[in-house]
Amino acid sequence: VAIALRSLKLTVFISSESLVSGDAWAATIRRNLLGAREVCVICSAKSMKSQWVLAECGAAWAVEKTITPILVDLEPSDLPHRLPESQVVRMRDLSKGTKAIARRLRRAKSAKPRS
Repeated sequence: VAIALRSLKLTVFISSESLVSGDAWAATIRRNLLGAREVCVICSAKSMKSQWVLAECGAAWAVEKTITPILVDLEPSDLPHRLPESQVVRMRDLSKGTKAIARRLRRAKSAKPRS
């Protein structure tokens, strides 16, 4: 997923790749979440059991980020509360889904009023 998004010139934050020894990881995750225009959540049976993934989804929802669930081995009906409200991307449609995300982000960026 990260490779597909990066190939479209989008910035991707993945804690396991981006955090280094000594980083204040909770603060770094929070800062990146607040700075994000959209949050893509990898939704698998395993990730949906992670308290951190669910906390990050809740935080993204609370600060009104667009949340895009990317379904690995789940159906929309398997998603926890709030996530089914978003249009999902299925792994089998990853290329089409990531291109749609990139278009949406570029439209939003160009629509922002300039100061």
